[in-house]
Amino acid sequence: GRRLALSRLGVPARSRVARHSQDGVLRLLSCSYAVPVKRLDVLARALEFCGFPVQWTHIGDGPMLEGIKATAQGLPVNVDARFPGHLSNREVLRYYETERVDLFVNVSSSEGLPVSIMEAMSYGVPVLATAVGGVPELVSTDVGYLLEQDATPQQIAGAIRRFREASAAQK
Repeated sequence: GRRLALSRLGVPARSRVARHSQDGVLRLLSCSYAVPVKRLDVLARALEFCGFPVQWTHIGDGPMLEGIKATAQGLPVNVDARFPGHLSNREVLRYYETERVDLFVNVSSSEGLPVSIMEAMSYGVPVLATAVGGVPELVSTDVGYLLEQDATPQQIAGAIRRFREASAAQK
């Protein structure tokens, strides 16, 4: 009979890890095409419930981006939202190497096996993600936080707050 081998999709190991914030600002990164399934509007609304300094950078463009930018403009002053738009894969990797990143966030309602999460993890960045598709294969409580598929803005904010309050060792 035929022999089958499972070759998992992956990303190269990195020689360096992303630096974490030292100034009391929690730096969140998301990276995806801006379409409804990614629930970026829900993530933006979650930031309303974070009563501490947050910088959210979303890498990627798409049909919903303008609406998400509009939502972000209405967020409280403790939230600094940044939208660099589409970046090449090389530019995304350079971002991890040069910018501070505390937590990667993906609140999609559906996923395959997200390379964006693998890339964050390859730079030592903890992940907060919905438990959909292949995400639970990548994200365990050892390396991050899993949310329900239909997590509300309040639940997402609560998980972000728990991460912020965790000890350095837990992070």
